[in-house]
Amino acid sequence: MLSVWNDQDDPELSAIDNQRRRHVRIQWAFATFSRAIGSDELPELGLHIANLAVALGRFPASGSSDDLIEGVTDPLFVAERQSSRDSKRIWGARLQASLAVECLILSGLSREKAASHAARHHPALARLKRGTSRDLKGSLLSWYDYFIEGRVPVPALLEEFAAMRRRLKAAQLSPAEYRRRGEQALAKAAQSATR
Repeated sequence: MLSVWNDQDDPELSAIDNQRRRHVRIQWAFATFSRAIGSDELPELGLHIANLAVALGRFPASGSSDDLIEGVTDPLFVAERQSSRDSKRIWGARLQASLAVECLILSGLSREKAASHAARHHPALARLKRGTSRDLKGSLLSWYDYFIEGRVPVPALLEEFAAMRRRLKAAQLSPAEYRRRGEQALAKAAQSATR
């Protein structure tokens, strides 16, 4: 399954479509594995996972059809009501960016300089913005404030941010170590924004 995840991207597909295809291929690999080992419970689980792969739009015997990539959505993924909130995956990447800003602040930078540094050195984070009306620096400060003020619409991520922030402050690391951790979090957030 790791080899599937690490496969080269198809240059004909967008980053998100390459990720969709990887997830489906991993599901097929797991479904095949669960049937092959022959336990009583795993074949049934494998069937459910294979059904999810089909719902995502790919059935190996049908050739190269990728329904979701081609814009065909299985009813399993159609919500009765549409939400205007961003996905948990997007908020998870924003969590990493906000933790990075926190680390840069703990290293001695002001809020403004921390956000400017992140925006300048990690422009891929712009994919996490909602719309194009705001600059990346402003978005980073906004996400950071949302986490600090408890206004993120995903409670589990709010709890994770608060816990990580407490640990970072309690660690009393050197400015260089806070900066290093901030850079790691920015790289992780940028990777989440692009994969």
